[in-house]
Parts: sequence; C-alpha cells; structure tokens
Amino acid sequence: MAETQNIFPEILRNQTFFYGKDFSGVINVPFALRPMPFPRNHFDHAVSLAPLFNTLIMRICDDPQWLIQALDQVAKIDDFVGHLLDLYRTVLSEGVEPRLVGVFRSDYMLTPLHPRDPQQRLPVGEEEMVMRQVEINTISSSFISHGTSVFNLHHRRNPAVPANEALPKVAAALVQAHQAFCQALDPADGRVEPVFVLVGQPGERNLFDQRLLLDRIEAAVRPPPTASPPTHATPQPPPRTRSHARFLPLCGGGQGVRTMILTMEQVATRGSLDAHKRLILSDPTRPATAAPLAVSVCYLRCGYTPKDYISPKVGTPILTRPRHTLMGTRLPARSQCWEARLLMERSRAWKCPTLGAQLAGCKRIQELLAQPGVVERFMGSDPAGCAALRSVFAAFYPLEKETYSSTLAMVRAQPLRYVLKPQREGGGNNFYGPVMVDLLTRCTTDPARVSEACPHLHSFTLMERLWPPRVPTILARDFRFFDDVQPQPQPQSQPQPQPQSQPQPPSVSCPLVIEVPRGPARALLNNTEHSGHWEQGVYEQTDAVAELGIFSTLIVSPSTGVLNSCEAGYLLRSKGAQFDDGGVAAGVAFLDAPELTA
Repeated sequence: MAETQNIFPEILRNQTFFYGKDFSGVINVPFALRPMPFPRNHFDHAVSLAPLFNTLIMRICDDPQWLIQALDQVAKIDDFVGHLLDLYRTVLSEGVEPRLVGVFRSDYMLTPLHPRDPQQRLPVGEEEMVMRQVEINTISSSFISHGTSVFNLHHRRNPAVPANEALPKVAAALVQAHQAFCQALDPADGRVEPVFVLVGQPGERNLFDQRLLLDRIEAAVRPPPTASPPTHATPQPPPRTRSHARFLPLCGGGQGVRTMILTMEQVATRGSLDAHKRLILSDPTRPATAAPLAVSVCYLRCGYTPKDYISPKVGTPILTRPRHTLMGTRLPARSQCWEARLLMERSRAWKCPTLGAQLAGCKRIQELLAQPGVVERFMGSDPAGCAALRSVFAAFYPLEKETYSSTLAMVRAQPLRYVLKPQREGGGNNFYGPVMVDLLTRCTTDPARVSEACPHLHSFTLMERLWPPRVPTILARDFRFFDDVQPQPQPQSQPQPQPQSQPQPPSVSCPLVIEVPRGPARALLNNTEHSGHWEQGVYEQTDAVAELGIFSTLIVSPSTGVLNSCEAGYLLRSKGAQFDDGGVAAGVAFLDAPELTA
C-alpha cells in the first residue's frame, strides 16, 4: 500500500502523539491514510454557519434568566449541571462582568434525506444526503493542533483537501484576549506580570496537542530579531530555539507570551484575588522583587465532566444544594476544584469559556433551540440566519411526563432511529439500541424516586440518530516510541523505589506547573536527540463514517462588545462503522481529513 510508505517521518514531523497509558512512552494519535470524501456544498455550508452559531451562543449568554430557566428542571436532578448553575447564579448575583473567549466546535454528520432501514448500505453517491448538527462544543474543544497536523499530512498528497488553519486562528484569538487583558492593566493598581494559563486535567495524555497550541501562543507576539542594542541597554536573554528546552518547564519565557499549565487544584492552592480582582498566582520560587503573576486568560481544557471536580482535598464550602446521584457520579459539595472554578469566574481574567457559555452548550439547550420560535427569540433580526441555522438542526423528541408512553412506544418500535444523550461532554456517554430502550423503560418522572437504577427523564435528551455513509479507509495506529535509557542505580543508602501497580500520571514537582515525564516525550517535545526505539504499529483497513467539526472563535468584552467572531478551521474525525460511540482517546475514533467532492 503506497499510503503506508515513510510513515515514521510524518508522525515525527507532525508530533501527532498521545502518551501511552502507563506514560512510559508515546503513541501516535490514530489517523486515516486516505482522506474521507465529503461534499463541498455541505462543507462550505458548515463553515458559513460558524459566525451565526457564535452570535447565537453570545445572545444566549446575554439572557441569563432564560438560560437559568431552561436548565432549572435538569439542575434539580442532575448534580453536575446543578453545581454549574449554582456557580453561575453566584457570579450573576455578585455583578461579575463576563470576559468571554469562545473556542467552539460545531459537529456535523451527513445522513440520508429519505428515511430507510439504517442497516441497509447503499453505495456512496447513490442517495441524497443532508447535513445535521450533532452538537456544539463550547468548552475544551480538542485536537486543534493535531487536526491541523493531519491536514498537513494529506494536503501534500491531495490538493482536494481544503486548507485548515485551526491552529494559527485559535492561537491568534487566545493571544488577542491576552493582549486585551494587558492593555486594560492600570499601572496605578500595581505592577504584575501577565501569564496565560491552560487549566488541564492531571495525568493528561493529550499533552502534545495542548503544547503545540501553547507554543504558537508563546511565539505569536515575540518581537522579531533586531540590531544589536546600544551598550547602555539592559542585556536581553537569547531567544528560545528548538534546541533549548522548548516546552520545559511547562511555562513560557523569553520575549513572548508567558504560559503555564495548571490543574484545578493548583489554581485553588496558588490563586487568590487581589483588591482589583486580578487572579494572582503565588510562586515561592520567584524572587521577592519580581512582579506577581496575574492570570490573563483561563483556558479550560478540563471542567466539562464531573470527574474534573472531584478532589481528595476539601476546601471552604461554597455549595449547599442537595446532592443527587446520576449515572454513578456523586459530586462533593466541597471541593478545591469547585473553588478554583469560582475563583476564575470572579476574576478579571478572560475565561475560555465562561460558565454561561459552557451551560449554553448543554444538550438541553440544543433541544430547546430546535423548538419553534426559540432561535428567532435570539436571532429574530436576521431571518436568513435563522433559516440557515435551522437547516442543520436534527429532530428532538421531548421526554415529558405527558408524552412519555407514546415516546417509549415509538423508540421500542424503531430503536435504530434514535439516540439517548445525557447532559455530558467528552464522548462515549450516549445510549443506543437495546441499552437505550432499557434505560428509558427504567426512567421515572418522580424526583423522589431518582437513583442510579432509576434516572429521571429530564437527565436525557432524545435525538434522531444520524447514519453517515460508510467509506473504506486505512487506519494507522499503535506506533509507539519507548526510551532506551536505563535508569541510574540508586545509592545503597537510599531505599529503592517500589514498582507501581497502576499507571502513574506525570509527576507534579514544580509548585506551579505540570512536569513532562522524562524519556522519549521530553526529547520529542524538545526536538533534541534521543535514545529510544519505535515499535511497529498496525495498518487497519476498515469501513468508516465521518463527523465534521468546524471551529470558531469569539471574544466578547463587557465594555466594548465583540472583538473577534470568525470561523477557525476544522476537525474531521472518523470511526469504524461498527462502533456506536467513542472518542479518539478511547481508541474508537481517529483523525481524518476531508476530500471535497462535487
């Protein structure tokens, strides 16, 4: 197969890696070696909708009372949404001015225009397809960097693959927010050093995708080389190059934007608000004469799942609502992670996203927008925009007490036509087929009876299932790189480390930043020489279905309004047609690129 030739240089050049599950090495992000055919008219239509969805999300955020009312019933029985809504009410009551940075991704699938047996396979191009929105992600949209890398891999071989500027456009928007923070600083409030903070999950395996984005941010405003300074000028440090520790420690330096990666707990432990609502990070390693670090942008690559708010440490109680159980997840009302989220929301830092924008991405909101008159409430001054948005809305089926029996009978009769979605992000949460039917059968409409075995109807959204065309492709996966350097023997006077029974995440040794594990990942990130070996992966032929995601960026200032609203590249993910659900990290989906067809 010609596609499999010289794959090692491509993987190295584009740094499309995950950490292995035991963090002993790195593994390539699975990707397709052939681009996926995708109709040009549908691709162009999806791109054109990005600014409209930006406007829609912004106007929902501008109507907090509608947003609260829309999620009130869900919040009563869904602990996670309830906690987020409590924090949202808190910041609204305190009059906090939201500084929104949106990095959104609207996901679409093709599906047959005329209903048929979903398991009947027709050749591609022999039936009319329409495009429907799967969801809109308003928090922690991933694979901005790796999706661009896969485009680079395919575009050199196939000019029908459209340009993808996700990495430079998203980085430019985040830098713009950082600059807006810097320009608003008042010298009379005291000197600070702005720092861009990516708030991530402990033990993040997708660190390469994040670091490539931060590298672009760090370099975005780095001044160009100039002539030698006058002799009286203060000597400047040499510009960082790839031969220097490019990403280590995980905080920027030099002449560009300073960046850091922190966990929620680190934000809670090291962060505090000063008298001017600036989020100040303590750092005992900094000289006493150095300016305090003030967070310019809180870029959340976590916070979208209940697990991100479960902390072994207990802080000051900030939530007092009753707790409920949903799908086996029980949230503590007292957690450093919840404190960190509230601390960030109260601060003058720009938030990517704000609580309001995150809540606007809930499945319940997507369901309500599909109802008559709701989009028009927010976009009424743009009838053409309303029609364009509605053209991609999927069908939703209300799960209400009055219609529960008829809806259940409808699903039982044709279970392959529907999908049941909880109010969750991150992939792998949906229910299909017999499992969906069983879950709907056990649902209740009585809040007093809610339990893990008997969830409430309002916990879910019932949507039409989409059936994209199946296309044969070749998948490259499981290429691994391991370190050949043997660990140095420990002195006899020191106890030998005991082998770990469970995979360990990267250690957190610096007070403020997550440390990259030693070994191949460190060498690859730094583009330095390394000693290690590749383990051959596999090339897998499979039938796949595609999901197109269109990124968009939005920056809204409380004082000057919209500073940025534009389309920002794309992400195409495919998965084996035999799978119902699952993401790239779970090993089900893989990165792809579209080949535009007539």
